[in-house]
Amino acid sequence: MRRFTRELSALVIIIVLIGLAVLFGPFVRGFLAERAHDADRSLLQEAIPIYQEARVFPQPEWPTLSGETGVPREGNAAGYQCDGSDGGETCSWLALELLAEHGGLESTATITSAETTLNVGATNAPSGNYGWYLDTAGQVGSEPAFDRDVGYP
Repeated sequence: MRRFTRELSALVIIIVLIGLAVLFGPFVRGFLAERAHDADRSLLQEAIPIYQEARVFPQPEWPTLSGETGVPREGNAAGYQCDGSDGGETCSWLALELLAEHGGLESTATITSAETTLNVGATNAPSGNYGWYLDTAGQVGSEPAFDRDVGYP
């Protein structure tokens, strides 16, 4: 009887833990996703002035795929090719390779939230979800922007 009571107690504890995981799981995942997003953004922001101070000419002033800043857009074409094919294009995706080579990043693998389908040259992690860019004020932003309720898009 004592063994049955112990097994039943263990089963009840497991069921309660599973219930808590189901109940609070989305909150915990959202919180951790926000922390990861903010940590990556901070690392990238800190790397920008280090890159600018250490850059070797003819490297661009800004460590983006095109050397320009602004909210990334392709203009009239779909996607983010960053190939100059559209006159309305703004290719301001961060070039993580430049930041790892001449900036404050230890390596491109340091940024784990990057989205390779948005801009392959600026990202590094196949499992990531954000394209990182530099706006006209020199501030790092993500596309899509982080949404605490949705977490990673």
